Amino acid sequence: MKKYKGVKKIRQNGRIAYQSTIMINGIVNSFGCHDNPRDAARDYDLYVIRLGLKRKTNFFKKKLV
Repeated sequence: MKKYKGVKKIRQNGRIAYQSTIMINGIVNSFGCHDNPRDAARDYDLYVIRLGLKRKTNFFKKKLV
């Protein structure tokens, strides 16, 4: 399985889910649970781009227009 940045595997109500998380100024922000890690990684990328953070992303290399 490929490891994506900003994605962690959790157990939610007896099933496996993937949660998107990011740490900003020492505070962990979680923003969504998904059924597969690819969707969670895409959610992480969009969050980083939306906030204009200088972080590496999983799929998107430049800002979306």
